[in-house]
Formats: sequence, structure tokens, C-alpha cells
Amino acid sequence: MSKVLRRRVVSSPVRGQFSIDFFLVLSIVIAFAVLLYNVAISEVGKSTLLDSAILGQNTLDSIASGIDFAAFAGNGSHVRKELWLPADVNCLFFNQSANHFYCFVSSGYLPSSKNRLVSRTLLSSLGSNLALQCVPRPGWFAADFSNNGTNVVLACHPI
Repeated sequence: MSKVLRRRVVSSPVRGQFSIDFFLVLSIVIAFAVLLYNVAISEVGKSTLLDSAILGQNTLDSIASGIDFAAFAGNGSHVRKELWLPADVNCLFFNQSANHFYCFVSSGYLPSSKNRLVSRTLLSSLGSNLALQCVPRPGWFAADFSNNGTNVVLACHPI
């Protein structure tokens, strides 16, 4: 007589358990990945804002030093500076009473009351003797500072 071996098929709880564990671990990994992605995007935005603020402040300080140079050097003086202005900085507003330039940084990371960059106060008290012929655009531009005897002229040209 031949014996027929019958295999008994039993559903394995181990397989089902493995599947549930796998999806549980996978969902936790995906949740952490989404959190890390959001934090990374936020930090990149803040870093970009800081870069723009520093570049805008550097541009303002260069403009202030160029105007002071042209004012103190006297009639016929001329200096040219090549400057970079980031895309999210709106620049070159002059406050005549405080005698300084300022810019605005547009960003969702700053409240509107804190988005203003202020240059150092001009050493020369020009008042109405400052002729601004400059509307700086984002990117590289050349700033020409000259003194014609009555006014200090600031002219901008894209490079």
C-alpha cells in the first residue's frame, strides 16, 4: 500500500503579520521623510532670505561709500562700482531727514515690519544736492558716482 502524504495547508499568520509590520514601518518612514522635507524647505528659504539681506546690505553700504567719496572728493570726481542686487530686494529709497538709503526684502519669512534694510548714515550731509538717476534692477549693475560741483549724481546702468 502506498501511503499518500497529504500536506495540510494552513494559512500562516506569520505572512500576514509581516505584511502589516512592513506597511506600518513604511508609513512611519514616509511620515519622517515628509517632516524632514518640510523642515529642509523652510531652512533653505531662510538661508535664501539671509543671503538676499546680506547682499542687499552690501549694495547699500557700497552705494553710501560711493556717494560719500564723490561728495568729499569734490568737483569733477567720478567713481564706478559694479554691484549685485538680488531678485527679492527692492532697493534705493532715500530718507532725506535721516540721511540714509534703505531697501525692502520681500519674503514670506519676515513680518512686514521687519523687512527693511537700512544702510549706514551718509557721512556727507547732501540734503537736496543728491541727484538719483538710478533705478537698480535685480542682477549686476554699474553705479556711477560723480560730483558736478553742485550735485552728487548717482547713475545706474545694467551690465
